[in-house]
Amino acid sequence: MRRGARRPPSDLPLLLGGSDADPGASFPAHRRLLGSALSVTHALHAAPRRPEHAIPPLPPTPSWTRLRDPEHAHLWQAAVAEHCHLARVAQPEAEAALVALSEHLERAARLAWAPEPGLFARAVEECLLVSVFDADVASRHAQRAWRRWWVEQPYGPAVGPRDAVTMVRDEARRERELRADWAAAWALWAARARLHRSA
Repeated sequence: MRRGARRPPSDLPLLLGGSDADPGASFPAHRRLLGSALSVTHALHAAPRRPEHAIPPLPPTPSWTRLRDPEHAHLWQAAVAEHCHLARVAQPEAEAALVALSEHLERAARLAWAPEPGLFARAVEECLLVSVFDADVASRHAQRAWRRWWVEQPYGPAVGPRDAVTMVRDEARRERELRADWAAAWALWAARARLHRSA
Protein backbone atom coordinates (compact mmCIF):
# COMPACT_ATOMS: atom_id res chain seq x y z
CA MET A 1 0.00 0.00 0.00
CA ARG A 2 1.37 3.42 -0.95
CA ARG A 3 2.23 6.03 1.66
CA GLY A 4 -0.86 8.04 2.45
CA ALA A 5 -3.25 5.41 1.09
CA ARG A 6 -6.40 4.71 3.04
CA ARG A 7 -5.98 1.72 5.32
CA PRO A 8 -8.57 -1.00 4.75
CA PRO A 9 -10.50 -2.45 7.67
CA SER A 10 -9.11 -5.43 9.58
CA ASP A 11 -11.70 -7.75 8.02
CA LEU A 12 -10.51 -6.97 4.46
CA PRO A 13 -9.84 -10.65 3.52
CA LEU A 14 -13.43 -11.56 4.38
CA LEU A 15 -14.74 -8.43 2.68
CA LEU A 16 -12.94 -9.28 -0.55
CA GLY A 17 -14.10 -12.87 -0.55
CA GLY A 18 -11.58 -15.38 0.73
CA SER A 19 -11.34 -19.07 -0.15
CA ASP A 20 -14.44 -19.87 1.90
CA ALA A 21 -16.40 -16.78 0.88
CA ASP A 22 -18.39 -15.82 -2.16
CA PRO A 23 -16.23 -13.35 -4.16
CA GLY A 24 -19.40 -11.59 -5.24
CA ALA A 25 -20.09 -10.73 -1.60
CA SER A 26 -17.34 -8.08 -1.56
CA PHE A 27 -18.49 -4.52 -2.25
CA PRO A 28 -22.07 -5.71 -2.90
CA ALA A 29 -23.59 -2.25 -3.36
CA HIS A 30 -20.81 -1.19 -5.72
CA ARG A 31 -21.32 -4.33 -7.80
CA ARG A 32 -25.08 -3.90 -8.05
CA LEU A 33 -24.60 -0.32 -9.17
CA LEU A 34 -22.02 -1.23 -11.80
CA GLY A 35 -24.03 -4.17 -13.10
CA SER A 36 -27.43 -2.51 -13.27
CA ALA A 37 -27.01 1.22 -13.79
CA LEU A 38 -23.94 1.21 -16.03
CA SER A 39 -24.40 -2.17 -17.74
CA VAL A 40 -20.76 -3.20 -17.29
CA THR A 41 -21.66 -6.88 -17.47
CA HIS A 42 -23.64 -6.33 -20.67
CA ALA A 43 -20.78 -4.37 -22.21
CA LEU A 44 -18.39 -7.22 -21.39
CA HIS A 45 -20.46 -9.84 -23.22
CA ALA A 46 -22.06 -7.75 -25.97
CA ALA A 47 -19.38 -5.33 -27.09
CA PRO A 48 -17.40 -6.59 -30.11
CA ARG A 49 -13.64 -6.88 -29.91
CA ARG A 50 -12.03 -3.70 -31.14
CA PRO A 51 -8.55 -2.21 -31.21
CA GLU A 52 -7.70 0.07 -28.33
CA HIS A 53 -7.54 3.13 -30.55
CA ALA A 54 -11.23 2.66 -31.39
CA ILE A 55 -12.33 3.34 -27.81
CA PRO A 56 -14.69 6.30 -27.95
CA PRO A 57 -13.54 9.50 -26.21
CA LEU A 58 -15.01 10.61 -22.91
CA PRO A 59 -18.36 12.29 -23.59
CA PRO A 60 -19.08 15.81 -22.34
CA THR A 61 -22.13 14.40 -20.52
CA PRO A 62 -21.09 11.17 -18.72
CA SER A 63 -23.33 8.12 -18.87
CA TRP A 64 -23.66 7.99 -15.08
CA THR A 65 -26.42 10.61 -15.42
CA ARG A 66 -28.68 7.61 -16.05
CA LEU A 67 -28.56 7.17 -12.29
CA ARG A 68 -31.08 9.98 -12.01
CA ASP A 69 -33.64 7.41 -13.15
CA PRO A 70 -35.69 6.52 -10.02
CA GLU A 71 -35.19 2.85 -10.86
CA HIS A 72 -31.47 3.18 -10.09
CA ALA A 73 -31.64 5.82 -7.35
CA HIS A 74 -31.59 3.26 -4.54
CA LEU A 75 -28.58 1.49 -6.08
CA TRP A 76 -26.71 4.79 -6.25
CA GLN A 77 -27.58 5.72 -2.67
CA ALA A 78 -26.55 2.30 -1.37
CA ALA A 79 -23.23 2.41 -3.22
CA VAL A 80 -22.50 5.92 -1.93
CA ALA A 81 -23.26 4.83 1.62
CA GLU A 82 -21.07 1.74 1.25
CA HIS A 83 -18.23 3.82 -0.17
CA CYS A 84 -18.48 6.37 2.63
CA HIS A 85 -18.33 3.59 5.22
CA LEU A 86 -15.47 1.59 3.72
CA ALA A 87 -13.30 4.45 2.49
CA ARG A 88 -14.16 6.69 5.46
CA VAL A 89 -14.88 9.69 3.25
CA ALA A 90 -17.69 12.24 2.99
CA GLN A 91 -20.57 11.87 0.55
CA PRO A 92 -19.26 14.26 -2.14
CA GLU A 93 -15.94 12.41 -2.32
CA ALA A 94 -17.73 9.06 -2.44
CA GLU A 95 -19.98 10.23 -5.27
CA ALA A 96 -17.02 11.52 -7.29
CA ALA A 97 -15.17 8.24 -6.78
CA LEU A 98 -18.16 6.20 -7.93
CA VAL A 99 -18.60 8.29 -11.07
CA ALA A 100 -14.92 7.82 -11.99
CA LEU A 101 -15.06 4.09 -11.18
CA SER A 102 -18.16 3.54 -13.31
CA GLU A 103 -16.75 5.43 -16.27
CA HIS A 104 -13.43 3.58 -15.98
CA LEU A 105 -15.02 0.14 -16.03
CA GLU A 106 -17.39 1.00 -18.86
CA ARG A 107 -14.37 1.80 -21.02
CA ALA A 108 -12.22 -1.07 -19.75
CA ALA A 109 -15.03 -3.47 -20.72
CA ARG A 110 -14.45 -2.49 -24.35
CA LEU A 111 -10.73 -3.26 -24.41
CA ALA A 112 -9.52 -6.17 -26.52
CA TRP A 113 -8.62 -8.38 -23.54
CA ALA A 114 -11.87 -7.87 -21.60
CA PRO A 115 -13.77 -10.91 -23.03
CA GLU A 116 -10.99 -13.29 -21.96
CA PRO A 117 -12.14 -15.52 -19.07
CA GLY A 118 -11.33 -14.10 -15.68
CA LEU A 119 -9.43 -11.01 -16.80
CA PHE A 120 -12.22 -8.46 -16.57
CA ALA A 121 -13.39 -9.82 -13.22
CA ARG A 122 -9.85 -9.39 -11.92
CA ALA A 123 -9.71 -5.86 -13.32
CA VAL A 124 -12.97 -5.04 -11.53
CA GLU A 125 -11.51 -6.28 -8.24
CA GLU A 126 -8.43 -4.11 -8.65
CA CYS A 127 -10.43 -1.05 -9.68
CA LEU A 128 -12.65 -1.48 -6.63
CA LEU A 129 -9.62 -1.76 -4.34
CA VAL A 130 -8.14 1.41 -5.79
CA SER A 131 -11.41 3.32 -5.70
CA VAL A 132 -12.26 2.40 -2.13
CA PHE A 133 -8.87 2.00 -0.44
CA ASP A 134 -6.41 3.62 -2.88
CA ALA A 135 -4.61 0.28 -2.73
CA ASP A 136 -1.41 -0.61 -4.56
CA VAL A 137 -2.50 -3.20 -7.15
CA ALA A 138 -0.96 -4.95 -10.15
CA SER A 139 -2.75 -2.58 -12.53
CA ARG A 140 -1.31 0.50 -10.78
CA HIS A 141 0.04 1.94 -14.04
CA ALA A 142 -3.33 1.62 -15.74
CA GLN A 143 -5.01 3.16 -12.70
CA ARG A 144 -2.65 6.16 -12.83
CA ALA A 145 -3.17 6.51 -16.57
CA TRP A 146 -6.91 6.52 -16.01
CA ARG A 147 -6.64 9.23 -13.39
CA ARG A 148 -4.66 11.40 -15.80
CA TRP A 149 -7.21 10.80 -18.56
CA TRP A 150 -10.14 11.43 -16.23
CA VAL A 151 -8.69 14.57 -14.65
CA GLU A 152 -7.52 16.06 -17.93
CA GLN A 153 -10.76 15.64 -19.90
CA PRO A 154 -10.22 18.10 -22.74
CA TYR A 155 -13.70 19.54 -22.83
CA GLY A 156 -14.31 23.21 -22.29
CA PRO A 157 -15.16 26.45 -24.10
CA ALA A 158 -12.71 28.10 -26.45
CA VAL A 159 -11.36 31.41 -25.21
CA GLY A 160 -11.77 33.21 -28.52
CA PRO A 161 -12.43 32.72 -32.25
CA ARG A 162 -8.74 32.75 -33.24
CA ASP A 163 -7.85 30.24 -30.53
CA ALA A 164 -10.73 27.85 -31.13
CA VAL A 165 -9.27 25.73 -33.94
CA THR A 166 -5.86 25.40 -32.30
CA MET A 167 -7.41 24.59 -28.94
CA VAL A 168 -9.67 21.89 -30.35
CA ARG A 169 -6.75 20.36 -32.27
CA ASP A 170 -4.49 20.37 -29.21
CA GLU A 171 -7.21 18.97 -26.96
CA ALA A 172 -7.98 16.16 -29.40
CA ARG A 173 -4.31 15.23 -29.64
CA ARG A 174 -3.92 15.24 -25.85
CA GLU A 175 -7.07 13.16 -25.44
CA ARG A 176 -5.74 10.57 -27.90
CA GLU A 177 -2.42 10.44 -26.05
CA LEU A 178 -4.06 9.96 -22.65
CA ARG A 179 -6.41 7.31 -24.02
CA ALA A 180 -3.55 5.44 -25.71
CA ASP A 181 -1.41 5.49 -22.55
CA TRP A 182 -4.32 4.12 -20.53
CA ALA A 183 -5.13 1.35 -23.03
CA ALA A 184 -1.47 0.37 -23.34
CA ALA A 185 -1.09 0.13 -19.56
CA TRP A 186 -4.12 -2.16 -19.32
CA ALA A 187 -2.82 -4.29 -22.23
CA LEU A 188 0.48 -4.78 -20.41
CA TRP A 189 -1.40 -5.71 -17.23
CA ALA A 190 -3.48 -8.27 -19.16
CA ALA A 191 -0.36 -9.83 -20.71
CA ARG A 192 1.24 -10.22 -17.29
CA ALA A 193 -2.00 -11.62 -15.85
CA ARG A 194 -2.08 -14.28 -18.59
CA LEU A 195 1.49 -15.32 -17.78
CA HIS A 196 0.71 -15.51 -14.08
CA ARG A 197 -2.41 -17.58 -14.78
CA SER A 198 -0.55 -20.07 -17.00
CA ALA A 199 2.39 -20.44 -14.58
